Amino acid sequence: MPRHVLLAAALVLVAAGCGGTTSDAAPPPATIEFTAATDVPVLVPGRPGEPTTTIAPGETGRMENIATWSQDDVDFLTAMVPHHAQALDMAALAPDRAADSRVRSLAERIAAAQGPEIEAMQQWLRANDLPEADEDDHSHDLMKGMASTEQMLALDAARGAEFDALFLELMIAHHEGALDMAADAADSRNVQVNEMVQDTTIKQGVEIARMEELLADLA
Repeated sequence: MPRHVLLAAALVLVAAGCGGTTSDAAPPPATIEFTAATDVPVLVPGRPGEPTTTIAPGETGRMENIATWSQDDVDFLTAMVPHHAQALDMAALAPDRAADSRVRSLAERIAAAQGPEIEAMQQWLRANDLPEADEDDHSHDLMKGMASTEQMLALDAARGAEFDALFLELMIAHHEGALDMAADAADSRNVQVNEMVQDTTIKQGVEIARMEELLADLA
């Protein structure tokens, strides 16, 4: 039975031929050309729904570079970092202002999740020799669902039941904006960015449903 080199070994060939990002942070090539070892064929997995192909020993083949990224990936993460940062600002108001313990617990979960997510996004940017995102960039017109300065001031001034309702309304809109941003990046070919997009879609979708139930209950 012939031996084959599977995806992991093929990726070694990719890494050897790719070498990382350039000094001006140009995206890595979308595909990588490589030559199979002289004594071992290489199995090259196809994209979802496509068959695996075999590259015979000594032959040259091409495979998709899972490390490639696009400007859309960069735009998504650069916008999502300050988007998440505003959610942290909103959540930080809850302990001293919320009347309902469920609202305080929700704010704690949002902070616990989105803080590490910000760091993961910044780490991805750093790893690709790209500038870190500005967590204080509140360009409301460019980020969907962001609360305006006036809305944040109103939330800061609210107390008790008024805070609970306003917090949930603003956070629902905030999460819905994140879902729209994730949908715009859903076609990312970068494995890590795609995972972040999927994670955002699942987690924030669940939290929206929970907040809508809670808002209806408080009403």
